Amino acid sequence: MRANACRRRPAGLALRIQPILAACVSACSLSIALAHVAEPTWCVGQAPSYADVASAALLLQATQDASRGENDSALGRLCTAYMRRDVQRDPQVAGNVANFAGTILFRGPGNLDAAMAAFRDAISHTDVRRHPSEAATAHVNLGNAFYRRGAYPDARLEVDTSGQIANTIPNADLRNAVLATIAIKRGLLAEATDTVEAAAAQYQDALRLAAMVSDQAEPNVRAAATNTRGEAMHNLAGLQSTTGRYAEAIRSWLELRDWARANRSDVTEYWATYSLMTAYQDLERHREALALAPALDDLQRRSPDAGLRASTQMARARSFYALGQLDAAMPPLKEAASYFADQRMVNELAQALNSMGLLAMSQGRAAQAREAFTRALEGRLVLKDRVGEGLTLNALADLAWREGDADAAVDLLQQAVQVLQATPAPLVYARALGSLGVVLQDQGKKQQARDVLERAVDLLWRYRAVRQSSLLGANENDHVRPIYNALLQDYLADGDDKRALSIAEQVRAAGVRSDASVSPDTALRTAGDRYSKALARARDRVFRAMRSQEEEPGPAAEQAVAVALREIDAAVAQLELALPAEQRKDSGFPVLLSSVQRALGSSRALLLYHKTEDSWLLFAVTDGSIKAIPLEIKPPVLSGLVTSFREFSWDDGAVPPELKALYAVLIKPAIPSVGTRDLIVVPSAELNQVPFVALHDGQDYVAQTRLVTQALGVGHALQLLTAGLPVHDARGVFLSAAAVSTMPALSHADAEARYAADKLPNSRVALDASLQTYFSLAPGASVIHIAAHAVADTAHPLLSRIVLMPAGLGDGLLSVSDIRRAPLNARPLVVLSACESGIGRVRSDESVQALSSAFLQAGADAVIASLWLVDDASTSSLMGDFYEALANRMAPPLALRAAMQRAMKRNPHPFYWAAFTYTGPL
Repeated sequence: MRANACRRRPAGLALRIQPILAACVSACSLSIALAHVAEPTWCVGQAPSYADVASAALLLQATQDASRGENDSALGRLCTAYMRRDVQRDPQVAGNVANFAGTILFRGPGNLDAAMAAFRDAISHTDVRRHPSEAATAHVNLGNAFYRRGAYPDARLEVDTSGQIANTIPNADLRNAVLATIAIKRGLLAEATDTVEAAAAQYQDALRLAAMVSDQAEPNVRAAATNTRGEAMHNLAGLQSTTGRYAEAIRSWLELRDWARANRSDVTEYWATYSLMTAYQDLERHREALALAPALDDLQRRSPDAGLRASTQMARARSFYALGQLDAAMPPLKEAASYFADQRMVNELAQALNSMGLLAMSQGRAAQAREAFTRALEGRLVLKDRVGEGLTLNALADLAWREGDADAAVDLLQQAVQVLQATPAPLVYARALGSLGVVLQDQGKKQQARDVLERAVDLLWRYRAVRQSSLLGANENDHVRPIYNALLQDYLADGDDKRALSIAEQVRAAGVRSDASVSPDTALRTAGDRYSKALARARDRVFRAMRSQEEEPGPAAEQAVAVALREIDAAVAQLELALPAEQRKDSGFPVLLSSVQRALGSSRALLLYHKTEDSWLLFAVTDGSIKAIPLEIKPPVLSGLVTSFREFSWDDGAVPPELKALYAVLIKPAIPSVGTRDLIVVPSAELNQVPFVALHDGQDYVAQTRLVTQALGVGHALQLLTAGLPVHDARGVFLSAAAVSTMPALSHADAEARYAADKLPNSRVALDASLQTYFSLAPGASVIHIAAHAVADTAHPLLSRIVLMPAGLGDGLLSVSDIRRAPLNARPLVVLSACESGIGRVRSDESVQALSSAFLQAGADAVIASLWLVDDASTSSLMGDFYEALANRMAPPLALRAAMQRAMKRNPHPFYWAAFTYTGPL
């Protein structure tokens, strides 16, 4: 259920047309010159038929025709004027006419060759020294035409030439306006050939240059700069959306919407609002998405366009479907499908029909679902959209299986696999393979099912960087989790706990830092770092190619995706060459479990929790064994225990009964395997909210008997086990934001920061810390302490943030994406003395995504973060004790346990001392 959210770009810039016509009209003779030069190639088919009209009048009429969309008439007038000798006598006028004609031809279908010819004529006529702005415009327009053709080297050459010329324009306002336009084109080229960061930098440069155009500039130059600013904002927001940077995209779409309102651009406001709606949908914020629909209806009424209405209805249906409002979802889908059918928009109609089929299947209306899927399949075949064909066949198979016809489901899935095998859509292919394996397993064909499932899981691991693609929906794991669990259960049935653990880890590992990059082997770690960077570049390119494939399916789009996927193949191949031979074969993922077992030694154990649809599993790993232990509790009951504990409704003098119950469920079953060892805990879903140090065995809290650290997964655990216990005693940065006007004052935060800083030499204290403070001081620090409010968005982790002072770079909100973008070069210990900084998304399929893990991904060695709203005074005391121990060269986990034990003596209630979790070396 996904709307076709195209990244439509604003129409051309006024700068390219207005100066052209002003120059033409002033230079052309007002008399009628009937003598003509030879007809240029771009004029073929535009017969001169205005013999009784003066050249200047023809050009003015061409402008009016073009503004009304009457392009054929405009081109006829331009061709007539171009071939007259009074125009040809002034090469600059002729060049401007050719450039204007080229911009009109460029906008029309099938006219690209003619447009390029016109731009070349414009370049040949224009004197670069006398008219640099016109020459720069002609070159950038020719570069734009090369870009549309896919000739990126030629496009880059023309755009670079344009930039060199534009720098010679003497008028500063005009120069900046032209350079802003050139930056837009460089951004588009960077999207196609370089990295997301390079493209974003160009769009930011366009915004900067456009803002430099003064209010005293000529009206047409000001208008061009304004349009360029809107186009840059649009492109930047679209870039962020298509690469999954939704928090940044939302800010950008909101800014563009405000800009459109200020400039009274209803169409731009519509697309900004619509794009904001789809970004909310990608974040599963469907109620907020639906709240935008009335504004879209109002904009559509102001600028009547049935196509806009259809887009709005598709988006509405998607959110209704996600919220379970199935009856409300069908009418807008039908309305959109009717429009697409009337307009013969085969791709959009196929998408709408496929969504109607999924909706009908969810409602139990099998006949209606089958009819919709069948019609959608017909459209996919017409388009030669093999990926869409495979998806629809998969949906038909799902329908057959629900009806109890397993043989029909197998037949349809085999067709889907055959179709998708030849496409560059590995995740869709893997999903079809996995679905086939699940059905075969259900039929009792054990070995055949295992072979197919293992092939599917291998593909899912290999291409795990291509997550959340629009082809599979907002959450790829929602589709593939049954595949993983089917194979996991198969391994468990055979007693192969090691392979079962590998599957549980693969579910978790998608989206976590590359496991190879945490290897203790230096050469392998370097290879892993290169692999991670290569994957990041390839992932962004695949995202963009897949979005294009969804919007305009067919062989050309498939080829673009194939080229992008080859980059991932190359990255994976380089990594595998760096791996020892035995690691390439180990358990389906690169981290060798035996390496983890060796690193654990005799004093430490790993506990990994995995949630399936109807049960919980605990994997207990020691140096001598790997054991899968089914937990004797149903997921809803365990969720209830966690929720009850976090209500903090117990008496201060008693051990909370929930903590005893949680110990009995989560720790006690592993005691025969792990004994008294220290623990590395890898939680999942709601267990990310559990303070494992506060679980109670009936005599003691866990914090009183053993050390505990948390890890993001098996690969991260290996990093923690091999890193050694660091001593953080220098280059500390202590930040406090105690008096943010929109939040309650933190009365102890400043004193806490000063007291802690006094314990470490060479430390700096920054009270009233802002984003500027963080970005300037954090990268080189060995210890980063932040005493501030934090807001953990459990539903949308990318929107979690630390609230600093609103100064310097902006609003003071240090978000997850901000943290990830700023590398922490000194591998620091990060202490988040803030409210709920450790809680992330509570989901059934992936590791916690929150502020604490963002710092780890930015390069921190260890993070201490809180799980609930922490009492201000008790936190200040606990942190003082912690830094006093740290100053005595105690390792962080030991220092934190010592601080907790001292806090227990002041107040034994776990609320006051157990909120802080440690994630770091043990």
